[in-house]
Amino acid sequence: MIFLLFTMTLTYNRQKKKNYLTKIEPFIIMKMMSGLCDQMKYYLIGEEIKNLGFKLKYDLSWYDEYPVKDGTNARNFQLIDLFPQLEFEIASKEEAALYRKKFFFNGENLSNQWHISEKIKSPLYINATFGDAWALCYEAQSAIKDQEKYKNCFQLDESVLNQKNLEMLKKIRSKECAVGVHVRRGDMSESDENSYFKVPELNYFVNSINIMKKKFPNSYFFFFSDDPNYVEEIIFPKFETNLNGEIVNINDTKNCFMDFFLLCECKHQIRSQGTMGEFSYILNKNPNKILIAPKNCRIDLHIKPDITT
Repeated sequence: MIFLLFTMTLTYNRQKKKNYLTKIEPFIIMKMMSGLCDQMKYYLIGEEIKNLGFKLKYDLSWYDEYPVKDGTNARNFQLIDLFPQLEFEIASKEEAALYRKKFFFNGENLSNQWHISEKIKSPLYINATFGDAWALCYEAQSAIKDQEKYKNCFQLDESVLNQKNLEMLKKIRSKECAVGVHVRRGDMSESDENSYFKVPELNYFVNSINIMKKKFPNSYFFFFSDDPNYVEEIIFPKFETNLNGEIVNINDTKNCFMDFFLLCECKHQIRSQGTMGEFSYILNKNPNKILIAPKNCRIDLHIKPDITT
């Protein structure tokens, strides 16, 4: 009797899942992961897939699973916090689990061959790597390298800022020459000496600041960093009292998208490794903006820095 009940229950559950699978509207689920700038890339890839006529949802489960030891290197989903006007549909946990199991796509089996757009079929679950998404949609290769697409898609609106950040925004705009300096350390500070993600050395920041000071004597530097102590204790002393600037230290990891907003509002940028300095430069509306970057810097969008040091 117990065995019969177990068999009936198992059969019922399988039939229930099968019925659900046949009733659902076919769509594509793409897993989103990593920080804000990568979220912007994924969104543009998703828009290209939607332009091909597919319904698309995003799986955000990575942000529940991402391990955070001390909170300093946290990755939160903040795309909609910064750009609430975007159309964005989130897959339910049940949908994501089902699609991941039944319709999982892994671009690794494509070797170096690109899938053409006509081969995309739904239902489909796209794994959380850009290579997989590119392989599915040839158009995505150019989309996420197109600066104009970022400018058109991601429109900044100061209504997303809280009072402290609005006050800082007012201060940035009041300066004749506000220079945003992104000093990323955190998860990159322990990178290998020859790593692609090697943190720029102290001399890079010192030289870059001096270059800006020479070009624009009225420069005022706003520092954005996940390691503000490094800026205060290591960078600042190199200039004694001869540095007009401050550390913007009003946001935690839950609202660091506001740091990105403020960095975009600076007239010029000194970038670090990572994409925050690069992407903020793209959305910077100053027609005469200048970007300084390390010589070995990772470049995601083929942006040629005005100055390297």
